[in-house]
Amino acid sequence: MHPRCICDAARLSDRICSGPVRDASALSGGKRSKQHNFVLLIAKAARPVPPFLEGDDDDDDRSQIMYIACGSSRYTLSPAEASARIETLGSAGRVRDRNWAVLHRSPLRLEVWGETPGERKHGPLKSASVQELVNEILSRANPAGAQIKVSHGVASPSVAGLKSVMSEPMDHVISYDRFWKELVGLLQDPVKSAGGIKDSSIRTGMGPADEEFAVVEVLHPPPLKVVTEYKVNKAQGWVYSEAFGPDGELQEKGWAVFHGAPLRLECWSETHTVRKFGPARRDPMQYLVNAIMKRVAPAEAPGAVKVSTNAKLRCVVSGDMGKRIDFERLWRELIHVSMHPQRNATMISSEVTRTSDTEFIVVQTLQSGKGKGKGKGGKEGKGDKGAAVTSTATLKYRLNKKRGEVYREAYGQMGKLDEKVWICVRKGPLRLESWAEAPGVRRYGRDKAQQVQTVLDAVLA
Repeated sequence: MHPRCICDAARLSDRICSGPVRDASALSGGKRSKQHNFVLLIAKAARPVPPFLEGDDDDDDRSQIMYIACGSSRYTLSPAEASARIETLGSAGRVRDRNWAVLHRSPLRLEVWGETPGERKHGPLKSASVQELVNEILSRANPAGAQIKVSHGVASPSVAGLKSVMSEPMDHVISYDRFWKELVGLLQDPVKSAGGIKDSSIRTGMGPADEEFAVVEVLHPPPLKVVTEYKVNKAQGWVYSEAFGPDGELQEKGWAVFHGAPLRLECWSETHTVRKFGPARRDPMQYLVNAIMKRVAPAEAPGAVKVSTNAKLRCVVSGDMGKRIDFERLWRELIHVSMHPQRNATMISSEVTRTSDTEFIVVQTLQSGKGKGKGKGGKEGKGDKGAAVTSTATLKYRLNKKRGEVYREAYGQMGKLDEKVWICVRKGPLRLESWAEAPGVRRYGRDKAQQVQTVLDAVLA
């Protein structure tokens, strides 16, 4: 379960029932229910009501869903479910943060929670799995039909700037109703194979049986049990899944979205992001705090301001720095040591490039293996030293002084994103907080396309 907060809804009830939200008709074209006013109220709570982008002007609130964009945010409002999803987008269209708000009745109350998403997977592996799925469906529904190809790395028609796995148009080989029926049947009773799923069973009771269910799979080899929970919505044309490993830990989230005119299937997934706030984050943060304090109070011994792990906040936290420094000085020193890190045995040089007032890039030259070699007889010792191995690491920083936040992305030698780090200056008392995330990889390449291709071929065969 995600940490969530519930508000006291007495005032919320009064506000919702007091009348329609201003400008609601500009969005929807007419009078709306209290549920509809509620989801618009959620959007207004964050910022003024944004312009209407997409939606059904029908007054039937049971099935309407609206997509609203406002600057760097995207709202998905569902009056039927009295819920709203708000996604914060980066400059390239990438989803940086998701927040949900749901209105509950009896008693009337508001539930809110948020998530930081993992990396979107839309490469060969993801494409291969979707191809296999499509092939299987088409082999059942239309064996004589043409094959449908699934491609990876395709620009998403759902969200600009993102990529997905996409099928070719399928109208000429299968209808949406038939494809949906076969898809749900296949999810509930997956294909068994000698080197894959040995057995499976279905669980219900989480919600309406035709909308929510879980599938328990026994994999062989080795004999492991995994669980995938599904939420499906035929009217809106989407499938959402969460896959849990043998230890019950969330491993991956998946999405499948149908598009009409022509009928196409869009898929992507996200690997569960692991938040790091233990020794692997505490030690580098202690090093950073020591570097700052060396500039601010040179007479103090290293470690005078301790950095510790706070499991409740899920981050590492420094001790009180307010007696030695104020916010402005701490912010300046934090930026300085980030731009000009101290050299050490591993990091032998660095170069900084300022790209804007709020962004800069630091390229570090790293060295490992120096001083080790083999002596006589091939034994490791004080003989000839082995050649040092050098590599580079690229650190991209983004600053937000108003929020007191430094965000950093670390890329390895081959340009792969290795880690995301947040460092925040907090007040009361003045301190530093930090945490890191190890991102997953979105799958949308050839392997994923091949899996979808296999499913389509099987359905059409």
